[in-house]
Amino acid sequence: HGGANASGWSGNGGDDAPLFDGQPLVEQGDVVVVTMNYRVGAFGFLAHPALAAEGPIAKTGNYGLLDQIAGLAWVQENIAAFGGDPDRVMVFGESAGAIDTCALIASPLTSGMIHAAGMQSGACVSQTAAERLPYAESLIAELGCDGQPDVLACLRALDPQTIVEAQLAVDTGDGVVIGLETLPFGPTIDGHVLTQSPATALALGVAPMPLLVGSNGDETKPAIPLNVTQASYEARVQNAFGDDAPIVLGHYHPDTYGTPRATLIALTTDANFTCPARRAARAAVAHDPRVYRYFFTHALDGAG
Repeated sequence: HGGANASGWSGNGGDDAPLFDGQPLVEQGDVVVVTMNYRVGAFGFLAHPALAAEGPIAKTGNYGLLDQIAGLAWVQENIAAFGGDPDRVMVFGESAGAIDTCALIASPLTSGMIHAAGMQSGACVSQTAAERLPYAESLIAELGCDGQPDVLACLRALDPQTIVEAQLAVDTGDGVVIGLETLPFGPTIDGHVLTQSPATALALGVAPMPLLVGSNGDETKPAIPLNVTQASYEARVQNAFGDDAPIVLGHYHPDTYGTPRATLIALTTDANFTCPARRAARAAVAHDPRVYRYFFTHALDGAG
């Protein structure tokens, strides 16, 4: 499921109309569908040196992925009893679920458990533990645990709802991320769950397999405010791209897209979704020809 690895669950949408309902898939194909829940936000992806120091295996920031790997292990052990084939397992996800899917392909812990994958509107992105540390420190400070002799004990003594509310209070940008790797929660290169970035693993052909990958046109439209001006658009691009901003502004200009808002939608859609899907497809097809890329552009009437 999606949710930037900060929120969401396998039944997103509610019991009456779940967004991740396996019933249509099993009605139309000879498949068994398994959905799983896993820790999200700080509970699933907080990366901090104190966590890495716990236990004989240095790991941090990938507890949500470890939950998903446990789900894959369950499938290997039990799916035959439901009519499934443990040697034909496809993992697929949307948005953060696609990010995690690529990480699962790349992880040495999933060897032999995944045989095909699908990535909808996500990317093969990750960060090192050091890159994730500034957000972790900001969250710990927001919770009042910075400077404590035992930071982990302080965190673990807090009510879970307090941690969730603190996540919302810590500034993570203006809500329009250019580059999904900047999300505060997600796969971390920890030397255990991930020994290298998922993008590198895909490019090296660590686990060649059939791959379905794609995204949607105008994907970021719901997140872009209505009052984008030329000045605010240029300021966003300057903030995101720095010295490369003039090049980006030359390629993405309102003269082409009509309005500053439409231009920002095109730029952020390409940066976050269209280009990462293309990169993943190109990396994967170099090692396995069974790569299928799609680009969904159908617009619903009245869709904002």
